[in-house]
Amino acid sequence: IETNIPTPKYDLKNPLKMFIARSFDINRPGTKIEKIKGAVIGGSISQGKIKVGDKIQLCPGIKDELITEVISLATDAGLINEACPGGLIAVGTSLDPSIAQNDTLRGQIAAKPGSLPAPTDKISIKVEMFERKGIEKEEKTERVQIKTNDPLVLTIGTNTAIGFVVKNINVTSFCEHHFLPFIGKAHVAYFSSGNVIGLSKINRIVDFYSRRPQVQERLTLQIADELETALETDNVAIFIESKHFCVSTRGIQDRESSTVTTEYRGDFKKKLTQQRFIDYIRTNTEM
Repeated sequence: IETNIPTPKYDLKNPLKMFIARSFDINRPGTKIEKIKGAVIGGSISQGKIKVGDKIQLCPGIKDELITEVISLATDAGLINEACPGGLIAVGTSLDPSIAQNDTLRGQIAAKPGSLPAPTDKISIKVEMFERKGIEKEEKTERVQIKTNDPLVLTIGTNTAIGFVVKNINVTSFCEHHFLPFIGKAHVAYFSSGNVIGLSKINRIVDFYSRRPQVQERLTLQIADELETALETDNVAIFIESKHFCVSTRGIQDRESSTVTTEYRGDFKKKLTQQRFIDYIRTNTEM
């Protein structure tokens, strides 16, 4: 193996970079507050080294800069005081354990504070199709055309996802309390676990649950439930903004206000992911 795939040479003088593949809350239910242990992250070090007592930064963080202290280090052989590249490592931190439940920190990078560039949410990439045995280049080009809204798996470090956002789906329904219409837009996003549905099916789901006396809060949950079932993933987000005629034409008669309801599940519970979703749908979106 070493002849064909030699072990890479690591420079331990480089600043720490560790790709986080797992994160845990290791406290059992009922643990007393004074005995609660911080979040545990697991992954592989790609450069530099880490030791107990070090300060590390998790990038891109959750909402703001996230810096913590290394409380413990462990491998399958037990506790250690220092670790370098090679194999998997578990790092005990001083972070609130609730933010590490169910691998919510997967895809982050642990590094020396200030050593990584600022996060970005926009990239330009050039796509090249793999060469397939028995398929000529010209034939491959004709068969495979990547189009807008096609699902593409994107893997960066330890984070893998298929992302979709569908904007400005028309919502027309009737308030079940006053039987007056409410009209607006729905915005839907999901990270696929492997299953995908036609984009028009998302519009149909919104339309199906809108065509009945409704309240906007329940409509939001029903769309989320249906997508979660159809896609077999809980990584869904729903954002609905609408104007209610029961507000604009009766009672207070406020014609300027709108009502926003949201439902965030799975990875969309992360503040950073939520903010990127909201920033995207607010771009060139009108009621």
